[in-house]
Amino acid sequence: MDVVTLRVVRPTENFNQMKRFYQGILEMRCINSWRRRDSKGAILSPGRGMANTTIEIIDDASLPVRRGQPKNVELSLEVRDVDAWYERIRKKKGVDIVKDIDDKPWGHREFTIEDPDKMRITIFTPG
Repeated sequence: MDVVTLRVVRPTENFNQMKRFYQGILEMRCINSWRRRDSKGAILSPGRGMANTTIEIIDDASLPVRRGQPKNVELSLEVRDVDAWYERIRKKKGVDIVKDIDDKPWGHREFTIEDPDKMRITIFTPG
């Protein structure tokens, strides 16, 4: 398998709230968006070094939306300065910090938040 792009697809009924979260809270750049009669979507890039990894937020009547916290899947975002990101996110409204910043036995310093559909996102810097 020769993978060209990794895309995390987030079907949602809360499209505007999810887009604001990923753009405003996590500061991801929208690289494409569309609005059609039965669907709307946005593709967001997490950063310069992640050109072939994207998150697609989509509201489409033909896709199933599972209610409740997503099971057995989380996002994990490595950043250069987790303390700076923690302070930045702590000051923003509309973010649930579900695990405070902490040093882990495996060497990471990390904290965990949830997106509007309750998917957990761990932000970390390796030790």
